[in-house]
Amino acid sequence: MKIQKTVAWFGAVALVVGLTVSVVHAGPIGYTDRATFEAAISGSTTESFEGETAGTVVGTVGDITFTPTGSLPGAGIDLTVNTGSTTTTGVNYLGTSDAGIFQGSGDGFDMTFASDIEAIGLNFITQDALFDGDLSLTVGGTTVDLVATIIDTLADGSDVYFLGLTDDMTAFSTVSISAIDCGGCFLFNVDDITTVAASAPIPEPTTMLLFGSGLLGLVGYRRYTTHK
Repeated sequence: MKIQKTVAWFGAVALVVGLTVSVVHAGPIGYTDRATFEAAISGSTTESFEGETAGTVVGTVGDITFTPTGSLPGAGIDLTVNTGSTTTTGVNYLGTSDAGIFQGSGDGFDMTFASDIEAIGLNFITQDALFDGDLSLTVGGTTVDLVATIIDTLADGSDVYFLGLTDDMTAFSTVSISAIDCGGCFLFNVDDITTVAASAPIPEPTTMLLFGSGLLGLVGYRRYTTHK
């Protein structure tokens, strides 16, 4: 009877350990609202391009290296820092050498970070109507598509949208931004790229469960040998 009680106790506590690990570590989570994203992170830094000279071609800014993708390289279009009213912080924003803006023509860019991060979020600013899926953020095998919900409207009438992702299980160093190709049906720029540096590696759930089970096994064995 005592052996049965010990085994039952061990199984129940091991189940609790497994459930706790599953709840605490969520893996990649996508966001389309900046306030919700910011409530989920801490220790962030934001690149608003205010330390750059307007009109310069963007290569590396701070810890981020930018690479144009999609239709931009073939057209000889560079990423550039621009200035104007279509910005959410200061006066500068990320655009292109093509009249300062990105287009819904397959335009996009990659960001490579000098050190691993575990969260990324950025604003998209436009005076055009956007639809679900017009813009996408991709990290590894996870893609977050735009939900056409405006999070802010600027003084000049420009609307602000947001895409973000957090991953408390796997750090990453490369992020891809892309726009659908609708023949240039919308124009946009980017501002306030917020990141969170990766914390110490988090053990996989199976590792944590095995570790916890091992400790519980020792406790169970002690109880058994004490009372047999």
